[in-house]
Amino acid sequence: MIWTLLALVLMAIAGILVLLRGHEPELPPEDRLVSEINAFLPQTQCRQCGYPGCLPYAKAIVSANAPIDRCPPGGQVLQGVLGELLGRSGSSSSRVVELAATSLSKVAVIDESACIGCVKCLQVCPVDAIVGAAKQMHTVISEECTGCELCIEPCPVDCIFIVDSVTDVAQETKENLSNACIRCGDCLPVCPVGLQPQQLFDAARTSDIDLAQELHLFDCIDCGCCAYVCPSEIPLVHYFRNAKSSIEAMDRDRAVAERARGRHEMKSQRLLEQSKIGVRSGLELADVSALNAGELQRDIKAAVSRSSKRRQNDNDL
Repeated sequence: MIWTLLALVLMAIAGILVLLRGHEPELPPEDRLVSEINAFLPQTQCRQCGYPGCLPYAKAIVSANAPIDRCPPGGQVLQGVLGELLGRSGSSSSRVVELAATSLSKVAVIDESACIGCVKCLQVCPVDAIVGAAKQMHTVISEECTGCELCIEPCPVDCIFIVDSVTDVAQETKENLSNACIRCGDCLPVCPVGLQPQQLFDAARTSDIDLAQELHLFDCIDCGCCAYVCPSEIPLVHYFRNAKSSIEAMDRDRAVAERARGRHEMKSQRLLEQSKIGVRSGLELADVSALNAGELQRDIKAAVSRSSKRRQNDNDL
């Protein structure tokens, strides 16, 4: 009896939740479009588009008809996606932006021996990826850094650099007539996990990521049986590994973008709340403008001297 009553109660609760979900207010079409565009943006918050962040840029695209070619980190890929979504071209004569390939493969690195703890980089980081305190060494949380480069210009001792965060994937092997696929099908029966190496090769060669995943690329164990029997001697495993690396890199970029968006929203909310109650942040209180000018110059010279000595020692090695 008790179990029957409990089951009825749970069913009633589930029904109520379904009804409440069905009555949730939908976003207005304009807000929904802004959300879709913001989801496509790389979330570097680099401001190279001329707006204070990715979300303001998304709002400007919808409400102010801003050009869709303003995002260098997004590159031509993003421009094509937004053009297809909005049904318009991204070309603009008012401002030329150099577009790069879509990737979050760059991160900032601080030369800790040269850092003077001025906290200027902490203030401008849009995702709070730099840790430090006034007159103390700073460091970058590489997993959270978006490579926006906003921290480089404020640094008074030029101790911040941008580097590659991941190892470059090997370039795809160029094909020639001697290793072109002849569609013989010899690779099909030898695959120990029942994959279709011929179709996987086409998908990997043309960078058709969706098709490669549909063909269960990651089930491949890289045994090399298909390449061994291939009469054209195509390095099939090489193509499969490169395709896997590309997909994994895209997944990492998406994860970094999602974390960056969350951290940027949290920082914006924190600054908004502080402005409402009139509280100055610890970083503002620790600004080097409040330090003695002579002491600051002495610290800068000492940091530059340390950095020069370290680089000289590295060159001697």
